[in-house]
Amino acid sequence: MSSVAEGLYVHPTISGLILWNTEFGSEGMISLADALCSESSAVNVLDIGCNAIGVDGAEALKLSLTQSTTVHTLGLAAGSLAAALVPALGG
Repeated sequence: MSSVAEGLYVHPTISGLILWNTEFGSEGMISLADALCSESSAVNVLDIGCNAIGVDGAEALKLSLTQSTTVHTLGLAAGSLAAALVPALGG
């Protein structure tokens, strides 16, 4: 996942990421969240469905979504986002 995150820095015009069932886990979500927060990120559609992002990943995602001005569509379908993580994402 770090290579995807690095790609966002190198190619800031990427506007959508479909990362369905990639098994990137918590560490991958943290890397991706950091990239989404960068001023150069243009991602406005993010689909991370069917991935287990864990508590730390959910917290990183929450932070990135509060700081990002571009992400407006988030897909979480079929992910193992436990009920305990929903408040971390503001749900």
